Amino acid sequence: SSLTKARSKPKFSQRSIDHMDVLAAIKLKPNQPYDFLIRVESSSWLDLPTDFITCHSLITKAPNVDLKTGIIYGVLLGLLIYNLLLYFTTRVVSYILLVPMVLTGLLFLMTLDQLGFRFLWPELPALNAYSIHSSVLLFNFFCVIFSWEFLKVKESHRSISILFVVSLRNHPLS
Repeated sequence: SSLTKARSKPKFSQRSIDHMDVLAAIKLKPNQPYDFLIRVESSSWLDLPTDFITCHSLITKAPNVDLKTGIIYGVLLGLLIYNLLLYFTTRVVSYILLVPMVLTGLLFLMTLDQLGFRFLWPELPALNAYSIHSSVLLFNFFCVIFSWEFLKVKESHRSISILFVVSLRNHPLS
């Protein structure tokens, strides 16, 4: 069945419907009771899609979702460019440290929204499993580095400085 195909992690171009939120199309007769048995198995992070929606509601909902997503990505890209400009004009290190933090935040959102899978790595479905973990680890790593620099922990708070060093040394990326 089409749900069995969804299980096998096809490339984005092999989906039955070219949409990020649709795994499979199921044709059902109206006004009929249905029982569904769904078996889910995952070796990685899982976002279980459980909505059954009509084609009409998918089409009417899409522009609003696209607008909200566009606004969020636009604000984050604006923040990224703004911090780059601030860094190049002031040479304050904390501005440039925000850039990788925003980039990894964007990567995380793109992975959650499946925009990365659709546009950046459509032929590599297995990469989605790694991109969630990687982007969260990178985001946390850059948050700690930014906080260290922005709060000037080394100069002002020696006792807290030890916590930052320990968290960076124990971070999986270190």
